[in-house]
This record gives sequence, structure tokens and C-alpha cells, in this order.
Amino acid sequence: MAKAGTNKNKIDVKKFAIELDGAFNLSELNAFYRSHLGAGGPTRKYELATQLATFFTCEQLKATFEKLEPLEKLAVSEAVHSEDGFDPEMFEAKYGMCPAFRLDFKNAPSAAWLFMRYEVFRGHRARPSLEACLKSIVPLPQGAQINITRTPLREVFKEDKAAQVEYFARSELAQVELGAMLKAVQDGLIVVSEKTGLPSSDTLAKISRIIKSDYYQWLDAADYKPIGPMRAFAWPMLLTHARLVVQDGKKLKVASSAKNAKSLHDVEFLREIWFAFIECTFDELSRISSVKGPRNGRYSMSTSRIRRRAIVETLKQCPQDAWIEFDEFIRFLRASGNTFVVSYQPWNMYSSYGAALGMVGDQLLQELYVRAFLFEYASTLGLIDIAVVPPEFSRRNCESGYFENFSRYDGLLYFRINEVGAFCLSETANSKFTSVDAPKLSVRPSLRIAHVEGNLSIANKLILDAFAEYIADGVWDLSRARAIAACEAGQDIGDLHELLTTLDEQELPDQVETFISQVRSRFTAVESAGAAELFTCRDSAIAKEISSHTLMKDLCSLVGEKQLVVMQNKVEKFRKTLHTIGYGSVETVRNQRR
Repeated sequence: MAKAGTNKNKIDVKKFAIELDGAFNLSELNAFYRSHLGAGGPTRKYELATQLATFFTCEQLKATFEKLEPLEKLAVSEAVHSEDGFDPEMFEAKYGMCPAFRLDFKNAPSAAWLFMRYEVFRGHRARPSLEACLKSIVPLPQGAQINITRTPLREVFKEDKAAQVEYFARSELAQVELGAMLKAVQDGLIVVSEKTGLPSSDTLAKISRIIKSDYYQWLDAADYKPIGPMRAFAWPMLLTHARLVVQDGKKLKVASSAKNAKSLHDVEFLREIWFAFIECTFDELSRISSVKGPRNGRYSMSTSRIRRRAIVETLKQCPQDAWIEFDEFIRFLRASGNTFVVSYQPWNMYSSYGAALGMVGDQLLQELYVRAFLFEYASTLGLIDIAVVPPEFSRRNCESGYFENFSRYDGLLYFRINEVGAFCLSETANSKFTSVDAPKLSVRPSLRIAHVEGNLSIANKLILDAFAEYIADGVWDLSRARAIAACEAGQDIGDLHELLTTLDEQELPDQVETFISQVRSRFTAVESAGAAELFTCRDSAIAKEISSHTLMKDLCSLVGEKQLVVMQNKVEKFRKTLHTIGYGSVETVRNQRR
């Protein structure tokens, strides 16, 4: 029998022996024994495991580790040091392939399994009995790295067709679109379904005009129709879930939270929307008609906020101002341990493929979700610039031919985190967006307001748009009609007065003070008393007799010579009293004749 090594490296031999006894059968332990100690081992399984455990000192473990295949060494390194242990999917994404863990020449299992074991719900981890030793002899694994694209494509091909790659810079346009959308909501232009809160096709077309354009609108109408609006759909969702707008019947209206953000830079506004949307319950997969389940909560789906958090954590590790291929981002997301489950029943979520989807199903759903989130929401908010082609020219559709035409988002090729994105993804404030020149207004006796200096926030513009008519870039004229309508809708003209006195260094002109004072007093000058019915008497004498009767004192009022006005909630009592004093209404007579 071979002599056992002296264990001087704090390995719990008994615990290690129990682990080996439970992990391998007798044949495998015999093969390990022959490989490391030679022939002639004990015949009892536990004794065999005990001798193997006694043999493996830290020095022996290190020598055994050095003999492993390169990929096996990396697998052990991940199991020992990585928070996620050795995860085959993450490992393959990080290193390109998984180790084969082949039998050695003595038919023993790979020696890598001496170092690690599988734990339910935790994956492959270092054996507890060896953990202290292994951390001292096994090198740390390298971190996941992302590869940037230095020369993005300008054209892609599919069979005999070619398509230009279209690039969209979003950081500045997103700020413009945000202001335009909030103004449209304030003007009552955005109509949604009372039941679902989603915009109709007519509303989407209107929003596309408000924000000037949408993705893929350069295509012919026939090619654009199956793709449809993206930013036009995203903006109402973003504003609603950030609670900047609220639903009032069929229309959206600006919430007080949007009006109160007077001190925020436009990019800070975008950041607040981004943070709120990350935590909302809306599921982007509901926008992919070929995928079933998100709209009714079936098929054991994860929550969308968990998926978004994983994507955001991965984005934080990406470089700024560098083009990243979408497929490379997906690889990096998995390699960095930020992978997530979309559904535990992916084979049920796409009827055309059934069980075939089960083999790659959740990875495919994960890819679809990330595409939708980046393309429709991160880019709309201006965090990323994007490069796209028509969906049928996506790499998957061009190369695989199997999972083709899944969604309108397939055409996302590259994205780049811009300055706005870096600010929104960072944990600290960016002085460029938080320290800006204070805005200044010039308020004139003609009731004209001019923006003369600094950055006027979106919230400030909303106040001006509510009470004044937009004339030109940075110019408004106070409007009595708009101001009274705004006050009737619940806005406080005191906000306008505060804004003007704060941002204009001069005292407000008397004409403007008078304007504000008159609006404040006049918008409540006429009060609605409710709906009423108008009754016409045969002659003025009857009208006077009825209106002056003591029983009719609180029921009707004389209007003109022959007409009586009765509040709608008193009509029934009015008619009964009319009978009491000896008169009837025409409608009553007609009903009796019928």
C-alpha cells in the first residue's frame, strides 16, 4: 500500500473523505486511487475514500491542479473564487467553450471533480473541506471583458439584397422629445384606452408627428407597417410609469410631480424617468406578438424589474462612447454573471416552435427582452445611440434561418453609451448636468416673455406653455384664454407669478401683475350650477302664475316671459307639483295618450 502524505495544510480529512465517498462510486474511487497512489488499495469504499483524502495534502492538490487541462483549471478557479461558482453557461460566454472533463488514461473521472462539487441552487462550488487550501493555491479568475467594435458596419447583406445601417444619436433629441411630449399631454392631445392605458394607432401616428420622426420611417409604407412606431409607443409608457403623467378618462394629463421639478436639468429629468421605469411592472415582451404569456402572467415568468436590473448592472460595466455589437453585449451579460431567467416554460411561449424552443428557449427570450429594452426604451430616453437595419437583415435572420423574424427589435446591431447614458447609469452626479447657468427671463409690458439666458427646465417650460401662447423659440405671449383654461384645469397661476418674479431680475410690469390678478379673480367668476331643463309655457300669464306660486318657489325660475328653468335633479318634483296646482307639461300629456 502506498504511504499516505502528511496533511499539514488544514484540510479536514474526515470531511473530505465523506465528500469523496458520497460523490463517487467504488469504481471511480478505485480509478482515482490507481491514478494517484498506484494499485493495491482497500476494497471497502469508505476506507478507499479515507486513504485518498489523507493522501491529498495542499502540495498534492497543487500538483494535481497543475496537471489539469487549461479549461479545467479555469473551471476550478471559478468554482473556488467566483461568487457564482462554476456556471457552465457563464463559463462558455466568458471563455468561449466549456471543459470536457474527460476520463484520464486510468479511466478515472477528471481530477477537477476532486476540487469541486455540485450544490442544488448554488451550482458547482469548491468542496468545503478544501476551500481554505484551494483559495491559497488556485489563482483568481480573470474578470469578464467586453469587446468594442472599432469599425461598425455601414451595410449588411442577405442573399442578393443589401441594407444600409442607420445610425441614431439620441442624447439631445431625447430632451427635445420629452419637452414636446409633456406639452402635448398638457394640451390634451394624447388619448389612450380607458381600460388598458395604451395609445391607439391614431394616437401613435399623432405622437410620431409630435416628435418629428420614429425609427424605420425611412422605409416604404408597406415595409414600415409591420414594424410600427417605437419611440411613439415608448414615450407614453415611460412618462406614465414614471408618474409624470396620469390618466384622466381617455386622456393623459401632466402630474404635479412634473410641474414641481423646476430646478432639474433636462438630463436629470431623463434620469428620474429612467430610475422609475427600471422598477415598474410593465413587461416589454408584451410588445412582441409572437411571444405568448406576458399579457396574462402565464408560464412562470420572472418579474420585469429583475431583468432590467441585470441589464443595467451590465451596462454599468460597459465603456462610454464605444460601439458595442448587440451579440457581444449578450455574451458579456452572461459572462459577467448578470444572466436572468425570463420564463421557466419557454417552450410554451412560441407556438410555431413548441418543444424545439425548449433547447435554447430562455436564452432566446432573454435576447428578445434585452433587444426590446435597449431599442425601445433606453434609446428613446437618450441613454444610448443605436445602429439599426430592417429586422429581416439582422444577423440571426441572415445566418440561422431558423428563429427568423421574431420581433420588430431584431434590427438592433450596435449601441453606444453616450454622455447622458453615463450620467444616468452612474451613482454620482455629473456637474455638467447639475451645475448649469441659472435661466433668465425678460417679462415685458406687452405681456411678452422672452428666454434670454441659461437653461430653462422642462418644468418651467410647462408652466409657461400652460399660461402663455408659444410664439417662437424662447418666446411666449401671455394668453387670458389659456391662463383661465389652465386654472379651470387645476393649475395654480401663483406658479407662473413665482416663476416670473424669480427668473426676471426686474420687477414685473404693472400690466403683467394686473393680468395675473384678473385671471386669479375671474376664472371663478361663473360657477356651474349643474344641468337643467327648460320648460316653455303657453303664455306669459301661466308662466308668472307658476313661478310665483308658493309651492314652486324653490323648484323653478322664470326666464324671459314664458320660460321656466328647472334643475335636472328637481324635474320630477316640479312635474308633480305642477299637477298639484292644476297644470300639466306637454311630455306628461303625450305619455298618458300613449
